[in-house]
Amino acid sequence: MAMIATIGYRLKFPKARDFVNITSDHAIPVKSFLQYEGKYYCVTRVYFANNRDAGGYLIEVKEANEIPSNYVTVRKSLR
Repeated sequence: MAMIATIGYRLKFPKARDFVNITSDHAIPVKSFLQYEGKYYCVTRVYFANNRDAGGYLIEVKEANEIPSNYVTVRKSLR
């Protein structure tokens, strides 16, 4: 049986103070689109932080003006 690996990210929305923990079944590169809770966002920055409070893969996004034809669906992580 094949296992699907999920990737954990910390997502920062425009004008937000804190990050939201999300998971995805696919890698999320820069300039790609993602869908979170019915809204579409364009990924502006993906980086890795190695500190205790906000470590891991961090993503910064901006709201998309149009509905993209190709996007990655992400969901909120329970952790």
